[in-house]
Amino acid sequence: MRVNVLGPLQVVAADGAPVEVRGKRLRWLLIRLAMEPGHVVAADRLIADLWPDEPPVDGPAALQSLVSRLRRSVGAEVISSHASGYRLEASTDVEAFERTRDAALWRGAAFEEAPFALDEAVRLASLRDDLAGLEALAAAHPLREDVQARLMLALNAAGRRSDALAVFARVRSALADELGVDPGEALAAAHLTVLRERVSRGNLPAPVGSFVGRAGDLATLAELLRDNRLVTLTGFGGVGKTRLALTHAASVPQAWLVELDSAAEPLAALDAALGPNPLAAPLFSRLGSSLVVLDNCEHVVDAAAALCVRLLAEAPDARVLATSREPLGIPGEVVHPVAPLGLDHAVGLFSARVGSALDPGVVRRVCAALDGIPLALELAAARARSLSVAQLESRVDSRLRLLDRGARTGPARHRTLRAVIDWSWELLDDAERTLLARLAVFVGGATASAVHFVCGAGSRGATPSPGTAFEPGAVLPGERESVIEEPAGPGSVALAGEAAQDTSARHEASAGNAAPVRFEPEAGSRRGTPLPGTPTSQRTQQVRQDQDLWDTEDLLAALVEKSLVVRSGERYRLLETVREYALGQGRTDPARHAAYYVALAERNEPLLRGPEQLDALKVFDVERSNLDAAQAWAVRNDVTVARRMMAARTWHWLVMTKRFEEIRRWASLTPDDPLSEVLASLGTPASVAAAERLWQEDLPTALCALMLTSGQVWGQRALAERLEVLAGRLERSPDAWMRAFAALVRGLVAGEFSEGSAPRAEAAYREALRGFREVGDRWAVVFGLSCLVMVLINRGAFADGLQAVSEARQVAAELGEPESVLVPMSVLMQAARIKIRIGDLAGARADLELVPASPFGLDRARVTQAYGEMAYFGGDYEQAVTLYRQVLDATEDSPANQFRATVHAGLGLALTRLGRLGEAGEHHGRALDTVNRSADGPARAMVLEWYADWLCAQGDARAARDALGEAERLRGGPSSDPAVVQLRDRVRAEVVVDR
Repeated sequence: MRVNVLGPLQVVAADGAPVEVRGKRLRWLLIRLAMEPGHVVAADRLIADLWPDEPPVDGPAALQSLVSRLRRSVGAEVISSHASGYRLEASTDVEAFERTRDAALWRGAAFEEAPFALDEAVRLASLRDDLAGLEALAAAHPLREDVQARLMLALNAAGRRSDALAVFARVRSALADELGVDPGEALAAAHLTVLRERVSRGNLPAPVGSFVGRAGDLATLAELLRDNRLVTLTGFGGVGKTRLALTHAASVPQAWLVELDSAAEPLAALDAALGPNPLAAPLFSRLGSSLVVLDNCEHVVDAAAALCVRLLAEAPDARVLATSREPLGIPGEVVHPVAPLGLDHAVGLFSARVGSALDPGVVRRVCAALDGIPLALELAAARARSLSVAQLESRVDSRLRLLDRGARTGPARHRTLRAVIDWSWELLDDAERTLLARLAVFVGGATASAVHFVCGAGSRGATPSPGTAFEPGAVLPGERESVIEEPAGPGSVALAGEAAQDTSARHEASAGNAAPVRFEPEAGSRRGTPLPGTPTSQRTQQVRQDQDLWDTEDLLAALVEKSLVVRSGERYRLLETVREYALGQGRTDPARHAAYYVALAERNEPLLRGPEQLDALKVFDVERSNLDAAQAWAVRNDVTVARRMMAARTWHWLVMTKRFEEIRRWASLTPDDPLSEVLASLGTPASVAAAERLWQEDLPTALCALMLTSGQVWGQRALAERLEVLAGRLERSPDAWMRAFAALVRGLVAGEFSEGSAPRAEAAYREALRGFREVGDRWAVVFGLSCLVMVLINRGAFADGLQAVSEARQVAAELGEPESVLVPMSVLMQAARIKIRIGDLAGARADLELVPASPFGLDRARVTQAYGEMAYFGGDYEQAVTLYRQVLDATEDSPANQFRATVHAGLGLALTRLGRLGEAGEHHGRALDTVNRSADGPARAMVLEWYADWLCAQGDARAARDALGEAERLRGGPSSDPAVVQLRDRVRAEVVVDR
């Protein structure tokens, strides 16, 4: 990873791909860490610099949340945590500039002119040696030979050769006149460099067109060739290996290009490249210290390797830069893989070749679809002369057909995109072709285990017959990591999420028992022999499986070396261009692919509810494309697998990531599946038949149906009764997670379907939290804390609530994006609401600014409501009225009645403060009418307390007293909210006076 801050922030991954960092404060955090590369920056210093005007009340939590979001953008390993703060684990251009003083590293104003970095930017700028500064320095020190030598070289590099020679003449004269000496070694060497005429550099062709996006490769290549005598550039055909090699070769004193694509014998090709040899000097003695570029070695790789061995031995001062789609495989070789261009550079190359302005969004999508392969971009740019960019985008998924015209004079293998892959395909043996064709079934890459299972069986033989999807409990021989006899992880209940109608007042759940899928490890060691006592048939089968594993991994490694498969960490993938070609071979086995991935999903689904949930989350995220592809095949071809996949992915979609659109899309495609019917409707009355069906079957997935209904299917009272039955059933479970979930359900019933039971709800939530902490389910802890915070806020325990919500934020940050997990209310929103009530308006604003934009109108309305509360408690009642009315207008058609009741009540409070008591009474009446139809005692209590405020303003202290008393009964105790306490004291005093 490379972070550049001497100009606009630029983050480049190890493979050269740009990494986008969005958001001003995220960019500031990365810039601040890059200011001190290699050093731990104290947390308090970061907080002070990132929030200079209004630091958050809970600074460490806010910083930790910011760091977590940054890690998701650039990678967790890039930002390390330490006792005192954080450190950037990446190279920076600041380090490079401090070391080299290379002004070329600067791309603009340093650190994006962040206020905390102004002094450092000025310091670094003063060290920068641009040409103007160097001329001024030379004028101030006319006899400093090192400075004058640097000026000469800089002028010559800028094309001012005569000026450079004039500098030498002037300094030589001054040295003779004033000191009586001749120029020293540094100045003389600079003079010689400027004077030296361009001698024969070899046979390199003149470059045609600009060279885009390879500055990093060029720097690495120069360093490698400085320390090694043989460097091989490998990469996919058309990726730009030859152009990179020639660009580097142009920078050395002498270089020879030896093209091997049409050569019968590499040694003869080298002799021909060197030209006439009138003195009949030995071939290798003619090379001297030159660089030999051996281009396109792949189809004569053995002969090219033999040539290199002789050349390196007989021409000790020469160096070799080879290009090949696979390494030469000889001692001393250093391989440098050439990756496709990153998206920004790909766009730059495409735009430069097109030569006219095009829609930037479309251009980026076209370049991404072409994998950043320079040849493909060049061919597409040529097509852009006859097609509109929209036509180009619509056809880019058929790359091989689209890019079927190239330069008439170019090598045949580079004239079309298909020809590029044809060339590589013809160099493979039959087994390699078979595996490559089968790999096309994977979308987004795969692990070696997946490749072995899906593609490995008989990969050295004929094309496989279509596979058969495996039933639950089947043994999948491709999996080698572990054995799972029963569903792992705590519990098999899947808590689902909020209904779309009122996410703050309803807690919905689902259940999903993953069908046990058994993965057999191999007997003995990974490559070992079968265990003693194993039956002969099983031992024979094991030996065959081991041999097949060897074969598959060997073939996979060969395809990686031949640049047709890309390895990234533990995953292997095809470029989309290669995948399209491989799909055309018609050898994929989508049924076997679906069997593997449904089993993988079922294996990891229970782990989402236990201490391994972070690893399981990673599996679902990394394998998302493969899971989608498997599910898409299943809904068309195998309904059983489609239902299994739906059950296995629901918890991840609904609870861990809130991907409601994916739920609806896949549920609508899965026929005759009660779980899918419930999910498609997300708790509306349309799901009643499916919900009843699940309940009658008494499957764990019935939990999903029960909790998703939110009272719309059976009604609130009936739902509460069913939840009580559910809690009783779960309490008897031997599973600790299930018992903790039972306590959570009892808390929901007490807190949202009962009167006078808020203390019981709080106790139940705390009991559930103890259980969830013990089993290690972070999401359940966050959910339980969110429920607890709602109870605490309702009774005015703001200090306890702030402590609970701070813990929730810390735990949610471990799961990734805190706002992506399903909870009754956003932890940021809860934190902001508490801070508003304790007077920390700056902290509340900071939290609200971190809430990501939501596609759901109700979520946006909640944010507006919070700003309305901020205005009210800040004394700006007119602004509060305006914001509350905006919320009511935006949610006019929403079924979230209880939420609207709280907005009406808040509006009534603001209007009361403005003396508009008639309007205020209307809104309090609407709030009461709505909330009195609910069984939620604490919610009704809160609305009554706000209503009592209006009654008191009307002068009806007795009615206000009665309302406050009823609120205490509904909650199960008095509120300790300072505003309510003050109102209660005032009402009591006025009632006494009335007597």
